[in-house]
Amino acid sequence: MIEAHANIGLSDLSFLKPFVHASLYDIRGALKGVVDWRTSGGKNKVQGDLTFTNTELGVLRTGARYTLRNERVQAAASGFHLHAFTVRDTLGNTFVLDGRVLSEDLSHMRFDLGLRTDSFQLVNSTHSRDALFYGDLLASADVRITGTDRAPVVKGELGVLSGTDLSVVLPGSEVRIVES
Repeated sequence: MIEAHANIGLSDLSFLKPFVHASLYDIRGALKGVVDWRTSGGKNKVQGDLTFTNTELGVLRTGARYTLRNERVQAAASGFHLHAFTVRDTLGNTFVLDGRVLSEDLSHMRFDLGLRTDSFQLVNSTHSRDALFYGDLLASADVRITGTDRAPVVKGELGVLSGTDLSVVLPGSEVRIVES
């Protein structure tokens, strides 16, 4: 049996930049909590509590920036629990994630999650040479995620909202002027 205990008190998450620079940018904020990890007979268990405080990050692919003001993830013997885990975009819109990711030993997971937003900015980028899409994408969502890590089931409603101005680049497309 192997056991580990961690008191996490990271007051500046910017140290993660070299590790996530291909996906995320402008990371800042704090992550605090306590995590206990145990492995025995090939089975893993995690218990603890992590809180993101005034955490900000940008998603490179979409250009969108998000904030986690004071959001908590709990780990228990049954899995991970999120209660009103709220992510804010730069316009002040929120999406809320509620539910559980159930797992007895971290090797197989079952989902029981809900995601809801009336308006949320998913894309906020400008045109660049290698962009497959750019502009602004505002969406609404009421989604339920169930199933397992091997066969997730996602059901719900998604909407594209007014204020969206998104361009999609079709690689290999050629534009020609045809005169008649």
